[in-house]
Amino acid sequence: MGSVYDEENYAGRVNYAATVIARKGRHTRHFDTTCEMDDGDFVVVAVYRRSLSNPNIAKNIFDYFNKKITLDLAEKYKDVLTSKLKDLALEARQAADARRKQEAAASKAASLEEQALTVDQPHNGDTQPPEKADVADHSISP
Repeated sequence: MGSVYDEENYAGRVNYAATVIARKGRHTRHFDTTCEMDDGDFVVVAVYRRSLSNPNIAKNIFDYFNKKITLDLAEKYKDVLTSKLKDLALEARQAADARRKQEAAASKAASLEEQALTVDQPHNGDTQPPEKADVADHSISP
């Protein structure tokens, strides 16, 4: 079983999650990663489908996955063959990667624009704010 941290290892994440759930293993950072690689919905659906024929997964699954979300996802993808979930998982990872790249490009563009605006502003070399002007005390003492 490959690493759950390998984004291309969808099948490994499904297998690991199903194994942990079936044996009622610990909720670990490693387990959490199975649903955090941008294809978590499809990992959940695949494990849920396994639970339909595996009583150990069935009795434990909702200790690991939110019942409502799991059943909603199962309903949403009910017409997708289990063998095709991996294709949807890949598409989800690719879409997330494209979004991240787009956001990074937009952030870089905004940063460059901000730098350009800063360069265009006059700068007299002062790094300290101007000091308060001394004001004479014109109060009248009794």
